[in-house]
Amino acid sequence: MIGNKIRYVLFSAVAAVIGYILFAVWSDFNGFIHALSKIGWAEGAAILGLSLLNYVLRFVRWQWYLSLLGHAIPAPQSALIYFAGFALTTTPGKAGEAVRSLYLQKGFKVPLSHSLAAFFTERFVDLLAVLLLSALVVVAMNRYQGLLIGVALLLGAVLLLVQRPAWLNVATPYLHRLPARLAGVLEKIPHLLSAAGMLLKGRILFGGLLLSLVAWGAEGVAFYLILHFMELPGSVIAGIAVYSIAVLAGALTFLPGGLGGTEAVMILLLVALGCAPADAGAATIVCRLTTLWFAVILGLFAWPAAHRSLSASA
Repeated sequence: MIGNKIRYVLFSAVAAVIGYILFAVWSDFNGFIHALSKIGWAEGAAILGLSLLNYVLRFVRWQWYLSLLGHAIPAPQSALIYFAGFALTTTPGKAGEAVRSLYLQKGFKVPLSHSLAAFFTERFVDLLAVLLLSALVVVAMNRYQGLLIGVALLLGAVLLLVQRPAWLNVATPYLHRLPARLAGVLEKIPHLLSAAGMLLKGRILFGGLLLSLVAWGAEGVAFYLILHFMELPGSVIAGIAVYSIAVLAGALTFLPGGLGGTEAVMILLLVALGCAPADAGAATIVCRLTTLWFAVILGLFAWPAAHRSLSASA
């Protein structure tokens, strides 16, 4: 199963490279290359540093969630497991990142319900943070109010549900009408939501959301730096807004890593800000290389290290 997911990641990487090349040729290849040439080693290091800050803050939150659920995992091994999950970021909805649960169960006897609750909470809080950061697009461009309101209502409904998991028991009598495997999965959801609900209340919700806002805000600032280094229009607020709403749009497509959807929205928003298509495409590709694909590369390095660490401690 893991091998199939790796092949999926490799396929998505090849598809992304082909897509990036085709866009460069279609837009203005010389202009595209000229824009890319403005990002040197120092600029690249600054951008990658902000992306790394995003990952570290999210790991800190993950470790906190696990401790709240009663699991004190040594930080070095926990970090390897967490970063190994990034190798599967380009699976649909980032679901492949849940491979962390398998490692935690094998190495530290963490119940799947607990680690999956932490994973679900991560995804939910990240989505909530990106939504809030996306609200800046209304300030920067005065657009997309309807989309933001719709997603806010959806998140509010989900938050209410995770804090009242017993409501799902109403559907229990009807599960026998579904295929056995699907029914078995659905029967576990109330328990998953019950555990996640503890992480989505009061100071825990606020603390996790604050970490998420800083983490994703850092990548938004990194995107602004890309625009700045390429001498393209856009303020810090506009950079954070464009990045956040593009990530949000990509997440809502449930495509692997938001591939295609995130890039398209980012380019369209940059063109709306006054960028030439070639410049917008170059900025978008640099952003994706230093965020999405940087995470995947870190994950591919961490994966074998995590496996060796768990094997040594077995």
